Amino acid sequence: MVDDAVMSVYESGVTAYRDTTKWLVAFVPLGSILAASVTVGPELLWSVEHARNFGDWLHDYWLAAICGLGLLAGIAAILYWGAKVLSVAPTDLGKLQSEEYAPKLATAVGAGVTAPEFFTT
Repeated sequence: MVDDAVMSVYESGVTAYRDTTKWLVAFVPLGSILAASVTVGPELLWSVEHARNFGDWLHDYWLAAICGLGLLAGIAAILYWGAKVLSVAPTDLGKLQSEEYAPKLATAVGAGVTAPEFFTT
């Protein structure tokens, strides 16, 4: 008989989310830049060296320039939002029971935040 319980190495969903974000921030930017430089880097360097000026190169390779900017914008977004996730410190449980946070905590519990999810697979 197989047990349907799901085993996890994480204590909570927050820990799993933070760990996934850590690996995303660590490897996606480096991997993206490395893959782009290996696949299109040599041809782009050759084209830049043989262009008369930047305007002519940009006229001929405008799509490559837009893709490069999109790649850099994506990397910047991953780093920005990843840093926001990783820089947040969890609130101490004792602090949540203070008079300042108690109404917010009661509202969240009343909305079903702590309800178990029985029907997820």
